[in-house]
Amino acid sequence: MLSPFIKNVTGIIIVLIVSFITFYILFINLSDKSDYVESGIIKSGELYDSVVIYRDEFGVSHIEANNEDDLYFALGYTHAQDRLWQMDLSRRAAEGRLSEIFGPEVIEYDKLFRTIGINRTSYKIYNSLPE
Repeated sequence: MLSPFIKNVTGIIIVLIVSFITFYILFINLSDKSDYVESGIIKSGELYDSVVIYRDEFGVSHIEANNEDDLYFALGYTHAQDRLWQMDLSRRAAEGRLSEIFGPEVIEYDKLFRTIGINRTSYKIYNSLPE
């Protein structure tokens, strides 16, 4: 017969091993997937010339452009590939619209950000900038 202590320790070790394996498999599956186009041609009317974007083995984007306008457009494009969800979440937070995604639990945050007026103030500043 095993003592209760040994049974408990064995149970905890098994749970930890199963949890580790599950999280490892989940991490490997999620880290190998990408939602962006990794190769191909994308046409945009915003570009003046061709731009080359490639990613190294670490996923860092490298941009080759013939002018600054195209470079900045490509930079924004790669930022959107990597962080569109984060940019959208930040925009919704500033506008006080998080409850559209997360439901009534975050209405108090929406009220707070609408009261602070980050969105209103940013539009005022933007509209006052010179052309």
